[in-house]
Amino acid sequence: MIYDRGDIVILPFPFITTDGVQQKARPALIISDHIIERRFEDVILAGITSQRIYDIKQT
Repeated sequence: MIYDRGDIVILPFPFITTDGVQQKARPALIISDHIIERRFEDVILAGITSQRIYDIKQT
């Protein structure tokens, strides 16, 4: 499927817990533009969160 820049998608993002690596469905913003000729089929995404920067703990 082709996505356009600015589209919001739901993807399984990995995260680490004491039980190991798990995945959770999270929203992401499509940054890359499929119109630009690219060498690979990769897509550039930005994760979307409701946490403010000072609420995020450094790991």
